[in-house]
Amino acid sequence: MDAVCNAEKPDVVFNLATKALLYSFFNPPGAYRVNVDIAENFGELLRKKVFGKLVHISTSEVYGTARQNSMAEDHPLLAETSYAAGKAAADLLLTSYVNMFDLDITIVRPFNNYGPRQNEGALAAVIPETIKRIRSGQEPFIEGDGQQTRDFIYVGDTVKHLLHLSSLPEARGKTFNLGSGKETAIKSIIESLSKTMTYSGKIKMLPERPADVRRHCANIDFAKKLLGEISLTSLEDGLNQTVNWYLS
Repeated sequence: MDAVCNAEKPDVVFNLATKALLYSFFNPPGAYRVNVDIAENFGELLRKKVFGKLVHISTSEVYGTARQNSMAEDHPLLAETSYAAGKAAADLLLTSYVNMFDLDITIVRPFNNYGPRQNEGALAAVIPETIKRIRSGQEPFIEGDGQQTRDFIYVGDTVKHLLHLSSLPEARGKTFNLGSGKETAIKSIIESLSKTMTYSGKIKMLPERPADVRRHCANIDFAKKLLGEISLTSLEDGLNQTVNWYLS
């Protein structure tokens, strides 16, 4: 990264590199270390003035299961997987670099991103996995009772806000949630995708996934003060756009 940054001379670095959450179950230390090591590298490069600003993409997984109806940025960090623990540690590390060296770092915690181009292969998330299975004539599945909730945000909205935050001096040294502020049950997502894709077959019920977060809902008040409306694409429109992209 030192060589890349010295060659390209970026003004802003967006750190989106990571391993998928489910990778934690195959290589727990690797899932943890990759998140911490990348953050550490960028903190050091920024301290040496190799580039100007870091927008570090964290995750809502650092919060674990919600302790209240919606999770603000000061919700306790209760990571339930080694992936989430690595992300939480990276957040704390970069916050310490802000405190010690007054570096220009913004931490962003998107909730559940979805949309076109999301990985549908190994370790895929629920939306692309469900679309792939229905498209190929397989039964979609639910792990657990399907009442576990997530806060879904369309990827295009996330990108818009990341770019905006990178240009705002007021974002320096701060942490922001990005989400819709609404809880949606996983069962509801799979039923919506089934309806959109005119699938009327069975939904397979599987055992609950270990260390699965039970409830997730973003408190986005802090981000809205700076960015305005956060979730610009409704879940219905976003799912339709996502299905259409995969089918095309």
